[in-house]
Amino acid sequence: MRWVIVLLLFSSASAVAAPTITKDDARHAPPEWVIGRVLRQAADLIPKLSEKDRARALGDLADVVESNPDAVDRPPPASDTQGIRRTLDAVQKLVTIWPDPFNSPRPRHPLREIELQTRPHAGRVPGLCFYDVVVMGFTPVEADIGPATRVQASEIHVQRWYHVLSPPAAPQVPFSSSEQRARDDASCKPLDEEKDHFFGAPDEQQAIRGAWIANTVNAGLHESPMPFTFECRGYGSGDAGCLKWLKPGFLQPQDVGACGTEICSVQIEGFDFEITTDAQVKIRKATASATVVIADAMED
Repeated sequence: MRWVIVLLLFSSASAVAAPTITKDDARHAPPEWVIGRVLRQAADLIPKLSEKDRARALGDLADVVESNPDAVDRPPPASDTQGIRRTLDAVQKLVTIWPDPFNSPRPRHPLREIELQTRPHAGRVPGLCFYDVVVMGFTPVEADIGPATRVQASEIHVQRWYHVLSPPAAPQVPFSSSEQRARDDASCKPLDEEKDHFFGAPDEQQAIRGAWIANTVNAGLHESPMPFTFECRGYGSGDAGCLKWLKPGFLQPQDVGACGTEICSVQIEGFDFEITTDAQVKIRKATASATVVIADAMED
């Protein structure tokens, strides 16, 4: 998962001159207008980033376009005003607002975030689907706090979410041919982001590696004897406490952290796994601990 975040403080004078949006706009205006308004704010925000963060944001946005088979225009990344607008114009043709975060009948707070999402599509390696989310965060530019408060973009980052169509055959796979990618795209397109599990990963190759390791470990946990050392932490009943929750069969990892040549961090069925492999990517040890999730409800 790639990201760049910047928080900018706006003076009231500069805020008036730049485009603004309110939660009431986001709730009631046509989605096309909202998306255009949000990306216009992104065009104003990006030049204010540091050189490093600007390059990263533009690179991520350009890859949203470049990696998407639906893209009509694929402008090269450029940091000048026209180049930024061309990239954002290309992004605009690929995204929708999802999910709808404005479901309260009587909202009380200003707009804080909007997510612009592409459809699921084939990745550049076989059997992998993903979709991108451009997350825009906002800061009020006036003191009257409420759904009619004008806000400006203060944060932008890109998230990528993956889904494997079947267990990867190996921890590393070559890039797809155009024919393979077209076949995969037909399978990726109908996926539902709410019903079909997607997971985070640093990049496509680590997504494949993490999915291969997750399924290899899960298969090994149900063999007797296990082909690697296993340790379950946090359960009084020992290893059996983990195993009763881990069912045999193909699974999607819940999240893939850093997945290097010797250590891979993967979340599987509510457990954080640290997997140790050797130089031949043979799994030597799997350590599982229960995942603790702390979630705060977003105020509307």
